[in-house]
Amino acid sequence: MSLGFTCALPATADLRRFAFDAISVWLERGDLSMIGLGIFFMNETQIFYHGTSREYVHDVLSEGFKIGGQANGRCLGNGIYLSVSAGFAAEWGNMILRCELVERVSVLWHREVDTKVLGYLKKEFGAGIIKPDFWKNLPRNKRFTRREIITLWDHLIVRCYEEDRRIRKGWYENLFANYSRIFEHLKMHRFDGVGFVDEDWPEVMIFNPSHVRIISAHHWDVVKRCLGEALSSKEVRQVQIDARSEYDEGGWGVE
Repeated sequence: MSLGFTCALPATADLRRFAFDAISVWLERGDLSMIGLGIFFMNETQIFYHGTSREYVHDVLSEGFKIGGQANGRCLGNGIYLSVSAGFAAEWGNMILRCELVERVSVLWHREVDTKVLGYLKKEFGAGIIKPDFWKNLPRNKRFTRREIITLWDHLIVRCYEEDRRIRKGWYENLFANYSRIFEHLKMHRFDGVGFVDEDWPEVMIFNPSHVRIISAHHWDVVKRCLGEALSSKEVRQVQIDARSEYDEGGWGVE
């Protein structure tokens, strides 16, 4: 994927961070992932991965992604969960769907909080404006600027999602209950999803299923930790039939 500049990358380390023209870039070797942090439009050639179970893989491949019915929860609310890492996607299911985003999809990548903007929001609207139920403190005639909503999102992720005390304090539950509110404001500024580029959390959540195209389906080789060859639709259907048969017979349908 072209970012409009060239650079010489060091050969050491699997994951390196670079900054060019205020765009932070992560390069993950082996997963074709060169992604900008912050506001960045994804090139349609960028590959993403979605892990799913054998019991449902053909349904997803033939019918496309749908909101609802996910087996592994929705830690960021309703949406389609993808990763730039096939290995990370495999943690959620040993059938891997290679995907791409439709052209000009805008993803908001999590980054460090802009403390100046955060301070302005608190001064202007009170401390409640930077809490998950921020909308209770937002005047009806006020619309967040693009920079303000980005800052609020980054702050809420740090405070309510990553903070060690989030569960005990009830911050995570409050954030989860208010995802739809903040996503409304992100959509107003034409964001189509949110993303995280981190060794432990290389994930993207896309709001609209129609923005994700499935390219192919693969088994995940747990020994070699790599994708198998692309399967035909007939082969994927048989995988699903076999998995459901195992389940009906009392088996666990182990991937």
